[in-house]
Amino acid sequence: MTDQPLILHSPRKEPAAYKLPWCRKYSETVADRICEEVINGRVLNRICIEEPWAPHSLTVHMWLKEHPEFREAYDIARRIRADQAAQEIINLADTAIDGVNTESIKIQIHARQWLAGKMNPRDYGDRKIVDANIHAQVTTTNQIDVSHLTIDEIHAAERALMKTIEGTYTEEDDSD
Repeated sequence: MTDQPLILHSPRKEPAAYKLPWCRKYSETVADRICEEVINGRVLNRICIEEPWAPHSLTVHMWLKEHPEFREAYDIARRIRADQAAQEIINLADTAIDGVNTESIKIQIHARQWLAGKMNPRDYGDRKIVDANIHAQVTTTNQIDVSHLTIDEIHAAERALMKTIEGTYTEEDDSD
């Protein structure tokens, strides 16, 4: 990687001829080329508008839904571009000199931070998603004062509790 930061956008080109959405069948070659352009810093809508070989952006979004291999390649391309933006941030920060173009550098850093966060929110996004599975077992204990009961009453209460725990207790069992 060079010390010079990559340009976030290409020079404006004239829009390609009007394209109808969903008019092109899936092309692995075109899909690969789109991923290369994303890695080089271009956004999907610009690619689709400016390049005559690129289909309409709605077509590309349909391809992303219908072709898992393209969706995976596109996600990888976006993560690579986010990593490049992060490296550009470091390079820009390293070139900052007190009082010289600091506002300009801050704007460039902010733009790259935003881009990295959008292209790879898991690693560079503002909000961290925490996935936690918590398993807890709660046991409650009640204390019963049996000091005023007779031995027979205590044994009867114990049998009733055991039947309740085992799930076999009914009101009729209470007549013991």
